[in-house]
Amino acid sequence: MFTVGCEVKIALPTSEEAGVVAAYDQHTQMLTLKQQPNNQKDNYNNLMNINMRFAKDLVILKDADPNKPRSTIDKKILPKISSLNNKISEIDKERQSLHDLVHRGISPDGRKLFILLAKILHTRWGDNQEIIVFEEVCVRPPYREATMLKKNPAGTKTLEMVEKVIQKCYSDENLETSTD
Repeated sequence: MFTVGCEVKIALPTSEEAGVVAAYDQHTQMLTLKQQPNNQKDNYNNLMNINMRFAKDLVILKDADPNKPRSTIDKKILPKISSLNNKISEIDKERQSLHDLVHRGISPDGRKLFILLAKILHTRWGDNQEIIVFEEVCVRPPYREATMLKKNPAGTKTLEMVEKVIQKCYSDENLETSTD
Protein backbone atom coordinates (compact mmCIF):
# COMPACT_ATOMS: atom_id res chain seq x y z
CA MET A 1 0.00 0.00 0.00
CA PHE A 2 1.06 3.61 -0.30
CA THR A 3 1.49 6.37 2.26
CA VAL A 4 1.09 10.13 2.25
CA GLY A 5 4.06 11.67 0.45
CA CYS A 6 4.82 8.84 -1.97
CA GLU A 7 4.73 9.41 -5.72
CA VAL A 8 2.23 7.24 -7.63
CA LYS A 9 0.84 6.69 -11.12
CA ILE A 10 -2.80 5.63 -11.39
CA ALA A 11 -4.58 4.23 -14.44
CA LEU A 12 -8.23 5.34 -14.55
CA PRO A 13 -10.91 4.34 -17.09
CA THR A 14 -10.52 7.62 -19.01
CA SER A 15 -6.98 8.78 -18.22
CA GLU A 16 -3.73 8.17 -16.41
CA GLU A 17 -2.75 10.43 -13.51
CA ALA A 18 0.50 10.83 -11.61
CA GLY A 19 1.42 12.84 -8.55
CA VAL A 20 2.28 12.85 -4.87
CA VAL A 21 -0.24 11.37 -2.43
CA ALA A 22 -1.54 14.23 -0.29
CA ALA A 23 -4.29 12.35 1.56
CA TYR A 24 -6.01 8.97 1.52
CA ASP A 25 -9.12 7.67 3.28
CA GLN A 26 -9.37 3.88 3.38
CA HIS A 27 -13.06 3.81 4.31
CA THR A 28 -14.27 5.76 1.27
CA GLN A 29 -11.21 4.92 -0.86
CA MET A 30 -10.73 8.58 -1.74
CA LEU A 31 -7.23 9.65 -2.73
CA THR A 32 -6.02 13.25 -3.08
CA LEU A 33 -3.09 13.70 -5.46
CA LYS A 34 -0.89 16.78 -5.54
CA GLN A 35 0.28 17.44 -9.10
CA GLN A 36 2.41 19.97 -10.93
CA PRO A 37 0.42 23.11 -11.77
CA ASN A 38 -1.00 23.69 -15.24
CA ASN A 39 0.23 27.30 -15.20
CA GLN A 40 3.84 26.22 -14.43
CA LYS A 41 4.14 28.48 -11.37
CA ASP A 42 6.27 27.09 -8.54
CA ASN A 43 4.03 28.28 -5.72
CA TYR A 44 0.87 26.57 -7.07
CA ASN A 45 -0.22 22.91 -7.23
CA ASN A 46 -3.18 21.08 -8.67
CA LEU A 47 -5.13 18.86 -6.28
CA MET A 48 -7.09 15.95 -7.74
CA ASN A 49 -9.54 13.77 -5.82
CA ILE A 50 -9.73 10.22 -7.14
CA ASN A 51 -12.18 7.49 -6.17
CA MET A 52 -9.90 4.45 -6.00
CA ARG A 53 -12.82 2.11 -6.68
CA PHE A 54 -12.51 3.17 -10.32
CA ALA A 55 -8.71 2.82 -10.53
CA LYS A 56 -7.55 0.06 -12.87
CA ASP A 57 -3.90 0.04 -11.84
CA LEU A 58 -1.65 1.73 -9.28
CA VAL A 59 2.14 1.94 -9.52
CA ILE A 60 4.28 3.40 -6.75
CA LEU A 61 7.01 5.41 -8.47
CA LYS A 62 8.82 6.59 -5.34
CA ASP A 63 8.21 5.82 -1.67
CA ALA A 64 7.71 8.62 0.82
CA ASP A 65 10.70 9.77 2.83
CA PRO A 66 9.72 9.04 6.46
CA ASN A 67 12.27 11.57 7.76
CA LYS A 68 10.87 14.46 5.73
CA PRO A 69 8.30 16.44 7.78
CA ARG A 70 5.16 17.74 6.10
CA SER A 71 5.19 21.47 5.55
CA THR A 72 2.75 23.66 7.44
CA ILE A 73 1.48 24.95 4.10
CA ASP A 74 0.51 21.41 3.06
CA LYS A 75 -1.22 20.86 6.40
CA LYS A 76 -3.27 24.05 6.00
CA ILE A 77 -4.11 23.76 2.30
CA LEU A 78 -4.88 20.09 1.88
CA PRO A 79 -8.49 19.11 2.55
CA LYS A 80 -9.30 17.14 5.65
CA ILE A 81 -10.69 13.69 4.93
CA SER A 82 -13.67 14.26 7.23
CA SER A 83 -14.65 17.43 5.34
CA LEU A 84 -14.35 15.56 2.03
CA ASN A 85 -16.57 12.77 3.40
CA ASN A 86 -19.15 15.31 4.61
CA LYS A 87 -19.18 17.03 1.22
CA ILE A 88 -19.57 13.70 -0.61
CA SER A 89 -22.47 12.63 1.61
CA GLU A 90 -24.09 16.06 1.17
CA ILE A 91 -23.80 15.82 -2.62
CA ASP A 92 -25.14 12.26 -2.54
CA LYS A 93 -28.16 13.37 -0.46
CA GLU A 94 -28.87 16.23 -2.84
CA ARG A 95 -28.57 13.92 -5.86
CA GLN A 96 -30.95 11.42 -4.24
CA SER A 97 -33.41 14.20 -3.43
CA LEU A 98 -33.28 15.48 -7.00
CA HIS A 99 -33.81 11.95 -8.30
CA ASP A 100 -36.89 11.58 -6.07
CA LEU A 101 -38.27 14.90 -7.32
CA VAL A 102 -37.84 13.93 -10.96
CA HIS A 103 -39.38 10.52 -10.25
CA ARG A 104 -42.45 12.20 -8.70
CA GLY A 105 -42.91 14.34 -11.82
CA ILE A 106 -42.16 17.69 -10.16
CA SER A 107 -41.58 20.56 -12.59
CA PRO A 108 -38.14 22.21 -12.82
CA ASP A 109 -39.54 25.34 -11.10
CA GLY A 110 -40.88 23.21 -8.23
CA ARG A 111 -37.55 21.36 -7.88
CA LYS A 112 -35.55 24.57 -7.78
CA LEU A 113 -37.86 26.21 -5.25
CA PHE A 114 -37.99 23.10 -3.04
CA ILE A 115 -34.18 22.83 -2.93
CA LEU A 116 -33.87 26.52 -2.02
CA LEU A 117 -36.51 26.27 0.70
CA ALA A 118 -35.17 22.99 2.10
CA LYS A 119 -31.75 24.56 2.66
CA ILE A 120 -33.16 27.18 5.05
CA LEU A 121 -36.55 25.95 6.31
CA HIS A 122 -38.17 22.65 7.37
CA THR A 123 -39.84 21.65 4.11
CA ARG A 124 -41.66 18.56 2.84
CA TRP A 125 -43.83 17.53 -0.09
CA GLY A 126 -47.57 17.33 0.43
CA ASP A 127 -50.26 15.78 -1.74
CA ASN A 128 -50.74 17.04 -5.30
CA GLN A 129 -47.13 18.30 -5.62
CA GLU A 130 -47.50 20.95 -2.92
CA ILE A 131 -44.53 22.24 -0.95
CA ILE A 132 -45.34 22.40 2.78
CA VAL A 133 -43.16 24.64 4.98
CA PHE A 134 -43.30 24.21 8.80
CA GLU A 135 -46.80 22.75 8.42
CA GLU A 136 -48.00 26.37 8.16
CA VAL A 137 -47.40 27.50 4.59
CA CYS A 138 -48.27 25.81 1.32
CA VAL A 139 -46.85 26.52 -2.15
CA ARG A 140 -48.89 24.97 -4.98
CA PRO A 141 -47.99 24.57 -8.65
CA PRO A 142 -46.95 26.67 -10.60
CA TYR A 143 -45.00 27.62 -7.45
CA ARG A 144 -45.41 31.40 -7.81
CA GLU A 145 -47.16 32.23 -4.52
CA ALA A 146 -47.54 30.87 -1.00
CA THR A 147 -50.71 30.53 1.06
CA MET A 148 -51.37 29.94 4.77
CA LEU A 149 -52.59 26.51 5.83
CA LYS A 150 -53.77 27.59 9.31
CA LYS A 151 -54.74 30.90 10.79
CA ASN A 152 -51.74 31.26 13.03
CA PRO A 153 -50.03 34.58 13.88
CA ALA A 154 -46.64 32.86 14.00
CA GLY A 155 -47.22 31.54 10.48
CA THR A 156 -47.24 35.02 8.95
CA LYS A 157 -43.47 35.32 9.43
CA THR A 158 -43.01 31.97 7.74
CA LEU A 159 -45.27 33.12 4.91
CA GLU A 160 -43.20 36.30 4.49
CA MET A 161 -39.96 34.29 4.43
CA VAL A 162 -41.32 31.84 1.85
CA GLU A 163 -42.59 34.68 -0.34
CA LYS A 164 -39.15 36.32 -0.24
CA VAL A 165 -37.53 33.06 -1.32
CA ILE A 166 -40.06 32.71 -4.16
CA GLN A 167 -39.38 36.28 -5.30
CA LYS A 168 -35.64 35.72 -5.15
CA CYS A 169 -35.94 32.43 -7.01
CA TYR A 170 -37.85 33.97 -9.89
CA SER A 171 -35.88 37.24 -9.96
CA ASP A 172 -32.65 35.20 -10.28
CA GLU A 173 -34.29 33.16 -13.04
CA ASN A 174 -35.28 36.34 -14.89
CA LEU A 175 -31.72 37.67 -14.61
CA GLU A 176 -30.33 34.42 -16.05
CA THR A 177 -32.71 34.45 -19.02
CA SER A 178 -32.06 38.14 -19.79
CA THR A 179 -28.26 37.60 -19.89
CA ASP A 180 -28.51 34.62 -22.26
